[in-house]
Amino acid sequence: MKKIITLVFIFFSLASHAQNNTEIIAVKVGYSSTNVIIKEANSPDLNLFVFSFFSGNTFVGEGLEVGISKSINPNVFIELGYSNFKGGDLRYKINSYERSYTLNGFQVPISINYLFRKEEKKLRFNLGAGLQYFESTLNEFESYNNTSNVPEENQFPTINISEVHFLIRPGVQYRLLRNLTAAFVVKVSLSPKGRYTDNPAISVKYALTRKG
Repeated sequence: MKKIITLVFIFFSLASHAQNNTEIIAVKVGYSSTNVIIKEANSPDLNLFVFSFFSGNTFVGEGLEVGISKSINPNVFIELGYSNFKGGDLRYKINSYERSYTLNGFQVPISINYLFRKEEKKLRFNLGAGLQYFESTLNEFESYNNTSNVPEENQFPTINISEVHFLIRPGVQYRLLRNLTAAFVVKVSLSPKGRYTDNPAISVKYALTRKG
């Protein structure tokens, strides 16, 4: 919680120095997918036809994304966001043996962004960087029929993650109306310990303005 409060404080500190005379603030809502590599996961190798294959440590969840942003000038804006994610899948199945997982969590990114091309252009490209607070919970399960052909299920120890990541944020936005834009952004983050996540998202953003 302290890390989230710190990110919010950074956003409002930067926003207080913005020099834009017409935009009050912009709000966005969208949908995103989160892919996270969890090295601590119990992911064994698969043996097929005498070949061994690693089953992988990438887990996926999806959810809503919201955010607020503030322009500093026509090309630079700061943004604070929040997205949650929840997912689960069958990792693999061999005869009666199955491996599955559930994943849920949220992330709070803050970034400074630069928009390429003039503000009169409807299509503009975005590149940003910043920090992200990331939190997730992973549960893994295995099920199989025992020697008596009775179904059994085991749950592996829960893996909880709570950490701050470095973030880059490439994307593109298209102006639909005067104050309304649609965007596609991919947030890519890396923790100091080397944990990788990516978060592609589509969203719409509406700017609240005043005469000035």
